Order: sequence, then structure tokens, then C-alpha cells
Amino acid sequence: MGLRLLSLSTLASPSVKNASCRLRIVSPVSALMVTEGRRESKTHHHLSTTTTNTTTINTNTTTTTTINPTPPPRHHQLLQKSIAVNTPSIITPYLSRHLYTSAYSSSNAVIESASVGNGEVRVVWGRSSACGGEEEEWCVYPYPWLRDNCQCTQCYDAKSYTRIITLEDWHHDDTPHQVKVCEGGVCLEVVWSSGHISTFTSTWLHQRRFNHQARSVKKSMLALKKEIWGRDFQISRHSFDEIVSDDEALLGFLTSLEKFGVVLVTKAPRKPKAAFDIVNKAGFPKRTHYGLHYPIRRKLGAESLAFTDLKLGMHNDLPYYNYVCGIIFLHCITQFEGSGGENDLADGYHVSEYLRHHHPHQYHLLTHTPVYFWNKGVTEVEGETQEFYKLFNTPIIVEDSMTGEVVRVNNSQLRDSYLDISPELVTPWYSALRLFNTTLQQQAIRIKLNSGEMLVMDNTRLLHGRTAYDGAVGERYMDQVYLDWDQALSKRRVLQEKLGIHLE
Repeated sequence: MGLRLLSLSTLASPSVKNASCRLRIVSPVSALMVTEGRRESKTHHHLSTTTTNTTTINTNTTTTTTINPTPPPRHHQLLQKSIAVNTPSIITPYLSRHLYTSAYSSSNAVIESASVGNGEVRVVWGRSSACGGEEEEWCVYPYPWLRDNCQCTQCYDAKSYTRIITLEDWHHDDTPHQVKVCEGGVCLEVVWSSGHISTFTSTWLHQRRFNHQARSVKKSMLALKKEIWGRDFQISRHSFDEIVSDDEALLGFLTSLEKFGVVLVTKAPRKPKAAFDIVNKAGFPKRTHYGLHYPIRRKLGAESLAFTDLKLGMHNDLPYYNYVCGIIFLHCITQFEGSGGENDLADGYHVSEYLRHHHPHQYHLLTHTPVYFWNKGVTEVEGETQEFYKLFNTPIIVEDSMTGEVVRVNNSQLRDSYLDISPELVTPWYSALRLFNTTLQQQAIRIKLNSGEMLVMDNTRLLHGRTAYDGAVGERYMDQVYLDWDQALSKRRVLQEKLGIHLE
């Protein structure tokens, strides 16, 4: 089955809104977060900073009340106008299968001819092989790459997707003696100077073209483009029963979570461990020193502020883990009925990019100053008492060493009092950290879960907090489970291949 293209911006266009298909619509998203990726928007990164109040969301409806919003920049306004007024900005990919196109498919690739020279095999493609509107006629494949990726049974084990040969098993000077196109143009045969013969299907070669389009398809399988957002954001809603019973609904849930960093699951059973039903569809839960799951409720002598009714500042969970828990499932079993107990949510990537472009000195301090996060104590897991001492050293904002993009944000009151910096940098660092936290609050949304709802959050990106409540007059009972991103991403890719869907 060929890949079918799913582009959120394409699906939101007026030409698609009347398509005969089954759609699950999510409320419009602020123009502030329509940008496709973090790096692309770097020259126009603006925040609304006229007030520190958060946006409040009542989860009984999809309506958002914004307090004193600042109008978005003109380039965002123009972008928003390009979308039909009655067309949502986000459509979750829970769609009829016939809606997708085969624009990125290589299944119809046909080789017209092939030749050798200049260290490369040049392949000329038939016109029907052009993808995505590109009229590409030829491409080249370097000799070492072809020899290293020979698909014959002596060189490659197709069952385990593993090379049998190592680089020492073939000479780097081995060159094609002859290339032949199979009948119908469906494969290419390469006869090497060593006498070895390699055969490559046209589909296989076409998928691995050395151009931007082919590379972008593979990169999207690795990771989807992140959509950054601010205080006008509305969380997409996903039905618990649909997620656990329908592959397309599960893919839509995982896609929204990966792109936006937070989703809301509705109509979940009001019982502990219900999150396991979703987690086990994607992989398996991550065990911590709290166990596979743990209740969050007020208790006397609590070993963590989470188990009190006090306010919690903007934080991510367990930043003292090197391999931090990737995804949080926060399941509301019983919500406190009085004032308080709301959750504040902010996009750490969005705020980090704002600091990068508007406060570069503070951004540099937060990306280059190592901070000790730690936790120490005794916990009881499955009837056994365990001592733990967790310690990790990392900046507040972590960049990818190759791309420079923000890949992890760490923020918690569980910062150690040890600071591994010179005294003259301490005050500037605190000023930068204060700016970071103030901006998080300015760009946060506020949500109070209903009993039976579940917040699912990217713990490497999303910062969350809690308002205080009076636990002496009422109960607030949450159940929490963690899932690793490796598991969720794996499941998303499996579903993409199974359903034949290309995501960007």
C-alpha cells in the first residue's frame, strides 16, 4: 500500500472542508501557534505579555475565555485569514481512508535507463515516477552506498532488517562493471568489478533518492514537526473508548500529542489504572520509584508536595532522571468541587524560542548553566520499602547538539542548592530563570479537569502547575502513569505503515 499524505494545513483548507469523509473536529487554535516548526518561525516569535493572567478553560465545553488578549502579529493575522472562517485549524487524523492521496508513493516508480560514471550510478526515471508534482527525471546513487546496501541474501537478512556483511567484507574500490535495467523498469541489476551482483527494486531505490523530498518523508517518520503555542491554545479532545478500540483514533491521539505536547482524553473510567488501557496500546508503562502508577491525593506526612493541597509551580516531573519519563497520563478520578485544584499548562518550547530571539543573553545562561536536580527519600512500592537518591545535572533548556533546536526543558522546585558556576554568574542566572518562569505563567492556559478526564502531557516539553485547594473540606484524587516516548513513537510509526498514512 502506498503512503497517503496527511497535512494538517492542507486538510484545514476550504477545498477540503466539504470533502465526503469522516472527521473529528477540534476547536480552532490561536494564530500564535500556527507556525509549522520552531526554527522556521525564529524571525517572528512574539508573545502576548500584557498580563500574567492565564487563559481559563472549562472542559465541559470547547469554549475558551481569554483575559486581555494582545492581537497577534500581522503575519499571523494574514495566515489566519487564509483559512476559511468556519474551518478549524486542526483536524485530528481520524479520517476515512479514501481521503489521503498517494503523492509520496514510490510504488509506481519505473526505471527508464541507468549508467555509471564519476563514482555514481545515474538512474533515469519514467515520467509516471514523479512524486508530489516534481518532474524529476534522474537521480544518482554513489557506489559505496549501493555496495553497502546490497539486498542479496549473502549481504542482507531481510527478516531482521540487518546487514550480514560488515564494511571489512567488501573493498572500498569495488566499482560497478555493468548496470542493467530489468524488464519493465521494475529493478536495477549492478554487476560489481569483484563479480558480486546486487539487485535493487525500483520502489526501493525511489524511496531512497538523495533529494529533499525523499529525506523529508523519512524525517517525518523519525519525528513530526512541532506546533508551538501560547495562551490562546485550545487542547484537542479525544474519546477514551475510541482511542482504545480504533487504530485511526489512536493514531490521531498520538499525532496530536507529538505535535502539540498535550491532549485531553474524555470519558475515561473513574478508576485507578484506567490509563493502562491506553498506555498498553502504545507500549508499556514506565516504572519509577513510585511504581507503575501512583495516586496523587492529599495525605498527612507527605514525602512530596504533590501529595499535599499546596500550590505547585510550573514544573515537569522527575527532572532528576537522566532518561526522563517522556509522557504523563494524569487521570482525574475525583475532582475537588470547591475553588482551586486547577492545572496551569505552558509550552516550554514556545517560551524557550521567545527567549532565544528576544532575550539571547538570558537564553544563553539557561542553556549553558548546569543545574543539579535531585530527590532523596524512602518510598513503598508494591509492599516493599525502597530508599532512593536520584541526581541529574542538566541546563534548564537543553538544545540538540547538531541542530540547536530545543529538545528538553527542565524546571522544578527540586533544584539542588548546589550551583556549579562562579559567584558572579549566580545573580544573572537567577534573573534569567525568573524571566523564564514569568513568561511561562504569561503564556499558560488554565484547566480544571472533570472527573473521568485525563491530561496527557509531553514531559520533556510541557510545564504544568497546580493551584492550591482546601483538602480538609473536599477530596482531589488523581492517578498518574508514565510512558516512554520511544514506545509512543514506535506505535505511531507502526500505525502509519499499517494504515498507509504519511504525516508531516
